[in-house]
Amino acid sequence: ESDSWPVGTVVDNKYRILAGLGHDVVCTVYQAMQIKSGQLRTLKVMSQDLASDPGFVKLFVEDAVERKRLRHPNVAHVEGIDESEDGRPYIVMEYVDGRSLQEIIQEKAPMAPLQVCAITRQVAAGLEATHALGMVHRDVKPESIFLSVTPSGEEVKLLGLGISKLKEALLGDRFRTAPEAVI
Repeated sequence: ESDSWPVGTVVDNKYRILAGLGHDVVCTVYQAMQIKSGQLRTLKVMSQDLASDPGFVKLFVEDAVERKRLRHPNVAHVEGIDESEDGRPYIVMEYVDGRSLQEIIQEKAPMAPLQVCAITRQVAAGLEATHALGMVHRDVKPESIFLSVTPSGEEVKLLGLGISKLKEALLGDRFRTAPEAVI
């Protein structure tokens, strides 16, 4: 937490930090406002410790560049990657205003079958788009599925694409899985 940015911090004269959304061993996630447009964005900022490892920075950047190619309404879009004044790379993503499927399950379970089918269809569509580009999500779970209410109904967004791959690289060979392994 010592390398976290407080609310109000301006990053690269482009983004103002509005709130912390979470953190893990790889990065801290923030809600930010793009200063020029006033639009909300999500910033995923690499931890200070990892930013000093050129190999890990390279993997982080390559992953973000690969994910930027993915454009699908059911997957949170990566808009770009940049480096902050303190030398840490960060990913700029669309901000998803909604709630995790985990929260909704805890509040509403059991859910209506038609709602479950609609959510499942959208998750499958997002995963199909990732697979079409040769990407694998690797961490599909209720916490990484967000639901937003839109004028056309409930919209699903998959989050967390690529993070498990980075965590696996961080943990080393002991935790790596073979390509055909099922966990």
